[in-house]
Amino acid sequence: TEMARVQGYTLEEFYDELKRLQRSNNYMDYEVQARMDIPEDDIKKHFDVNPVMEEAVYFIQTTFVPFDENKTEAQQVRELRNPNVRMSLSLDWTVPIDLKASEVESDKEFILTMKKNNVFVLQDQDGFTLFRLYDKVDEKPVPFEDRKLDILNELRQQRFVRIIDDIKKDLRKNTSVYYLHDDEAEATK
Repeated sequence: TEMARVQGYTLEEFYDELKRLQRSNNYMDYEVQARMDIPEDDIKKHFDVNPVMEEAVYFIQTTFVPFDENKTEAQQVRELRNPNVRMSLSLDWTVPIDLKASEVESDKEFILTMKKNNVFVLQDQDGFTLFRLYDKVDEKPVPFEDRKLDILNELRQQRFVRIIDDIKKDLRKNTSVYYLHDDEAEATK
């Protein structure tokens, strides 16, 4: 009652206006929902045209070899790069950690070009850190089923905007607007 009074309506007029708004909203909901179906072919087409890739993953093991004071640094690097020498050292490799391509630090980008079981020798302050590529999962497309719902939502959002624009155009085209002039108000201007 208070809302009706504040808006300048009688209670009956206010109920009528609410009913009209409800019917209008129901009509809009029906119009939008009737046009929101996205065919499976459109989803597959979008998937094919807009691939999303899963990053490559590198499984890296490391070990540390301290400086040998009886050898030069260059000599030690050569020896550590030699697979036969490394095998004789019985190195204690860490458990493989997985790194996505985007997680590889800029000073370790050599990881991105390593082949499986390759070892890279990096000199540190106290010795050498050896990096071994234990395994690698190449970059690959995200499967259709994993992306289907996201694509569907994206296409629905795009279609929703177009539908609302179309409904507005139809309403403007099929609606007449009448301006009522208050002659008394015009005379006082």
